[in-house]
Amino acid sequence: GATPGERADPADPAPAPAPAPSPGRRAGPLALLAKLGPKLLGLLAKLGGAALKVVKTTNLAWAAASAAVYSLLFSWQFAALLLLQLVVHEYGHVHAMRRTGMRVRGMYFVPFLGALAVTEDAFTSRRQQAYVALNGPLWGALLCLLPAGLYLLTGRPFWAATAAWWAVINLFNLLPISPLDGGRAMAAFAFSFSSSLGVAVGLAGLAGAVALGTAMGFSVVWVVALVGAMELVAESRARAGGRALRLLPDPARFGPAHFHFLRALVGPPPGSPSDPRFAVDLVRAEQAARVEPLRRAELLGWGLLYAGLAAGLLLLVAWASQVGGAGHAAQLLT
Repeated sequence: GATPGERADPADPAPAPAPAPSPGRRAGPLALLAKLGPKLLGLLAKLGGAALKVVKTTNLAWAAASAAVYSLLFSWQFAALLLLQLVVHEYGHVHAMRRTGMRVRGMYFVPFLGALAVTEDAFTSRRQQAYVALNGPLWGALLCLLPAGLYLLTGRPFWAATAAWWAVINLFNLLPISPLDGGRAMAAFAFSFSSSLGVAVGLAGLAGAVALGTAMGFSVVWVVALVGAMELVAESRARAGGRALRLLPDPARFGPAHFHFLRALVGPPPGSPSDPRFAVDLVRAEQAARVEPLRRAELLGWGLLYAGLAAGLLLLVAWASQVGGAGHAAQLLT
């Protein structure tokens, strides 16, 4: 163009108009949002539904008490991260229980002891027992990948330390000691061969727990061993009651002799005012007699999953121990 006082040269080309924005460019983000929007809303709805199920299943009073205790002893950040791992881990059990038709009473948090998912039903098969037991560590291990990925993205040792501590929590649960998840899985494997092997493996796990608690001065292991011993006694009595039931006629034809025979095996002493409890024990004994064992292919598959989970978590702790400021969790394993 010409400046004031000058005449534009006709030979000069006229300035080109600015290109108009392409309709395709303007509509691109909107089209992408319109395409992905329903999927994102569906995902958020599913996550919200899952969160609502978790809240309904969890005993919020015990969860709040646990959060308060951990916040006072450590920090609110530690309490929040620990409870997040425990919730996801235990909800893995709850999900497996519901998938296999078991009624869930709820998730309960116990300060210093972690949390547990409680069902109102007994296992109907060793496959169900292994499936429920290993789903908790599986969900917990998958959650460990989140802070590990955040460390790779940000380089902050805090996230590597979080991944390591979460991995240690799940590794502890995989110890072959009842009532830990590893103990329940090992019971499913061993009782699939024979009751004698199941009891022997349970006793070995309890002996290992006593040795571990003594060597590390870890009092929580003693509590776990005590609960495991009670469960092993109950399992052994239920199996004995199941064998006794197979020797007797149809329950509808039970006489006083049959009743006293069963009472001596799986019930309290004769004359004690606890007939309702004895009836419950009889039902459990009958269920124990009908528990379906794992087949060889299932034993191999669940055994590989158990070993793979433990190996993967150990590798995660070893990897995090190389990160400055994140190696404290690995010291528990040395």
